[in-house]
Amino acid sequence: MTSAEVPNPDIAIPRALRTMALRLFLFYILALGIVVTVMPWSESGAQVVTESPFVKVFAHSGIAYAAGIMNFVVISAALSSMNTNIYLTGRMLFSLARGGYAPAFLGKLSAAGTPVAAVILSGAGMLASAAVSMLTPRAYNELFGVALFGAILVWMIILLSHFRFRRAHKREELKVRTPLFPCIQIAALILLGALLVTMGLDKDWQASWIVGAPWIALLSLAYFVRRVSS
Repeated sequence: MTSAEVPNPDIAIPRALRTMALRLFLFYILALGIVVTVMPWSESGAQVVTESPFVKVFAHSGIAYAAGIMNFVVISAALSSMNTNIYLTGRMLFSLARGGYAPAFLGKLSAAGTPVAAVILSGAGMLASAAVSMLTPRAYNELFGVALFGAILVWMIILLSHFRFRRAHKREELKVRTPLFPCIQIAALILLGALLVTMGLDKDWQASWIVGAPWIALLSLAYFVRRVSS
């Protein structure tokens, strides 16, 4: 590939960001819109999740084998997601160990350069999470609630960090800028905060607060104790 054929990163990255909104709309907003349009509201609000809402939509469509095909797609996507998350959590544990925030054995590499201990621990955690479904039919709601609690907090921290980022950089220095700043960020923080409050008030999602809040508090305490001691 010649230098003329190499894409300019200053152009490629903004172009990818501009198309992100369209991709999010097509694969998330539009898909969920179809689900809530086709499925009866009494079914979409089921307290115990027994099958994918997309499978339910195809089951209602009357197309032969459509639900089975969609089940195969969902299972394949779940396996792909699990594979990705084992990689991500393994690398995260490895990085934390190398930074001194996790046990040192998780930061060791095999002869092939793989963080075997971190990957095995990550896989064991996922198997243990899957085994919870054998103890209660509400396993999905509780595990997803805890994960959602952490995800919402992470996004709120990202939004707050963006305010600090924009104060540290002049507007003309930025090649990519968020439209309607800071209104979008403030609206997102309000909506995410409302979700957290709603999850705490809803008995079906209270597990996210019961488990998530103490866990975040414990991690924060451990971080500050380590920071003071070092």
